[in-house]
Parts: sequence; C-alpha cells; structure tokens
Amino acid sequence: MHQEAVPVFGRLIVRRQRLGFIKVRRGTTWDAATVGTQVPADQVTALARDPAVWRYEEQPAVAITAVLGDRDITGLEAGIGA
Repeated sequence: MHQEAVPVFGRLIVRRQRLGFIKVRRGTTWDAATVGTQVPADQVTALARDPAVWRYEEQPAVAITAVLGDRDITGLEAGIGA
C-alpha cells in the first residue's frame, strides 16, 4: 500500500470507530475478527497511523481487522460529517 494512502484509511478507521460504526480487533491469525481482542479506543489512532499495520505479509505476526460496531450501520449517513 502506498504511504500516502495510510493517513486516508487511518482517518476513516479512527472516525468510524469513534462514532461506534466499527470496532478494531487484533489477533495473531487471519480470524482476528472472531478470536482476536478489541483494541482499546485510545490506541486505535496510533495503530491506524502505523505504516507497518498496512503492509501485506504472507505470515503476519499480528492481524488487524475492523468489525461492525454497536451503532447501526444505517446511521452511517448521519455520521459522515462528524
């Protein structure tokens, strides 16, 4: 992934997480969404800004994923400008 894309995706992840649309989870395998642990809200910004998080690795030591949050995704339109 290009370095200039990281800040864009990072901002999207952080904003959607703060609004409750997604949760960020971390694990040691590809199925981090189901068996990983939730990344605390105060750590999401630093994690999303780390270029190493966005680098593809065939056998990653850490897997990061975003899953649906507690807020109904249909409310996303209301949160776009927030």
